[in-house]
Amino acid sequence: MTHRVLTIQSSARIEGSYSRLLVDEFAGQLCDSGGHWSRTNRDLTSEPVPALQPDTVDAIRTAQPNDEQRRAAALSETLIGELQSADLVVIGAPMYNWGIAASLKAWIDQIVRIGHTYAHGPQGISGLMRNRPAIVVATRGGLYSTPDKAAYDFQIPYLRMVLGAIGFRSEFVVCEGTLTGGDALQGSLEHARRTLTELAQRHRA
Repeated sequence: MTHRVLTIQSSARIEGSYSRLLVDEFAGQLCDSGGHWSRTNRDLTSEPVPALQPDTVDAIRTAQPNDEQRRAAALSETLIGELQSADLVVIGAPMYNWGIAASLKAWIDQIVRIGHTYAHGPQGISGLMRNRPAIVVATRGGLYSTPDKAAYDFQIPYLRMVLGAIGFRSEFVVCEGTLTGGDALQGSLEHARRTLTELAQRHRA
């Protein structure tokens, strides 16, 4: 039986991106397992997802869309379909200005959709992705693991909340200090690689 991994790349840099590097290394380890895993990659930089427009918002909030609304919601349907067909989702998420990339936010706005990836009832929000696993490779130029810097981190808390809201069981692999270099970066990079290798082995088992 072949399992599917969906990788989402959101770095604005095609070359020299640590998030791209780590996601690709992980996918390579996972898929080098005798054909048990296949990869689908969505690159939000080379193939941008447009920001929400009025017609798209109307379409994805309509319970019984007409033909025009279905056309407006076609991309949302495709992106959600990719998630639903994946056994594992891996997201490369660099930090920009203390948050996530605009390209990743645009993707999230298309896939967080009531009746498709989450439901809202008397008990509040419930995710429809049914505890599906996700790995987020979070990279950032500075160091945010100390309490005084954590208040500036709007990257990981947001992704943990929004992915959890639609039902993902997320694990975060962090590589810090990508702009500082030196021993701090090397130590963080090695730790991220070890963690991803362990995760690849776990999912291949």
